[in-house]
This record gives sequence, structure tokens and C-alpha cells, in this order.
Amino acid sequence: MPVFIELCDMVGLAKDVVDTLLVLAQEKGISLEVTGKMNDVMVYTDRTKLKQILINLIANAIKFTSKGGVKVDIAAIDDNKAVQITVKDTGIGIKQEDFSQLFSEFKQLDSSCTREYSGSGLGLSICKRLTELLNGSVTVESQVGVGSTFTVSMPLENKASREIHGPDFSKIPKDPGKRLLLAIDDDPDVLKLLQDCLKGTGYEFVGAQSAQEG
Repeated sequence: MPVFIELCDMVGLAKDVVDTLLVLAQEKGISLEVTGKMNDVMVYTDRTKLKQILINLIANAIKFTSKGGVKVDIAAIDDNKAVQITVKDTGIGIKQEDFSQLFSEFKQLDSSCTREYSGSGLGLSICKRLTELLNGSVTVESQVGVGSTFTVSMPLENKASREIHGPDFSKIPKDPGKRLLLAIDDDPDVLKLLQDCLKGTGYEFVGAQSAQEG
């Protein structure tokens, strides 16, 4: 999968994502803020993948928070050899017994027909896969009724390899026994992640990078 390394201002990128998602927080009457002091420390990483990680984690935190707020913090750690991103919310929290399923594909922790929170169940799974592609890790701490904190750690100097060409999603599968899932996203890496996540499931995957192509 392509990994395009470039200099990235972590705090600036996080603020851009927060500005994009702020309306969601405002609609729920909760706060959303970014803190961090990088002191001109720039991260060598894939900006697009990092942005997707932030979007998934912050949007997820907003989704499960009805009062209080969400706080995003960026900090250099390990003598400026790594960076740590924490997304902390005051939401509903996660049961300890559900931690093992948290990053599973198509997994909603509330699977009842009357569940309050909708979604595909892919957001956190994609976030974990993207973080691993950037040689990082993601962990979670949570308490029911108090909130959750997701922590992403990754190196400041990313040694991931760079590739030029992305995968071809144009082939339409013809397995009549499987349901067909079409995903439209202008980032081929996101399509590749979805494709990988669907392997071994009852779905066939088709990806498109524009509405017209879809």
C-alpha cells in the first residue's frame, strides 16, 4: 500500500480536522479543542493517512459524547523521538469485556436492534490499520459513564517505504453468493483498507475514486 512521506505539522493538522468537525460538536452542545506544544518539531509521515486517523478518532469521540467535550492533545515523547496523539472524551465509555472487539471490522459494541448509535463499524478498524502502516500503535483506556481516551503513538522519523502506484479496484467481482459493497473515496489507500477488511466476509468489494466512476 502506498505510503507517501512528507513533513507534517501535527498540531496544525489536528486543528484543521477539529475545524472541520466542530459543527458536529456544536450541534450536540459539547466542546472540542486541541492542545499541544510541538515547538517547531515536524513529523515525517503520510499526511493523508494521519488526517484520516484523526478524523476517525475525533468523529468517533463526538459521536459517543452527549455532554462535556472532546479534547485532542499532541505531544512529543521519548526525547523527541516519537509523537503521541490523545483523543479524550467524556462520553459513554467502553466496558472492559468489549476491549478485545473494539478494533474488529463491522463490529458495533451495541448490536441490539434498538441501538442508539449507528455506523458501519469500520472506523476504528481502519484507524488501527492506518496507524500500523505508519509504524505506530493505538491503545485505549475507558471507564463506563466517565469517558474514553484513545492514544496513538508513532515515530517522528518514519521509515515506511514509498510506493508510486495504488491498487486497481476496477474489476467487478461476480460471486452470486456474496453481497456487493461499493465504496467511493478519492484516496486509494482507504479503498485498499476497506478491501482488506472485507476479505473472508460475505461481501465482495468494488472501489471507485469519484462519484462518476462509482
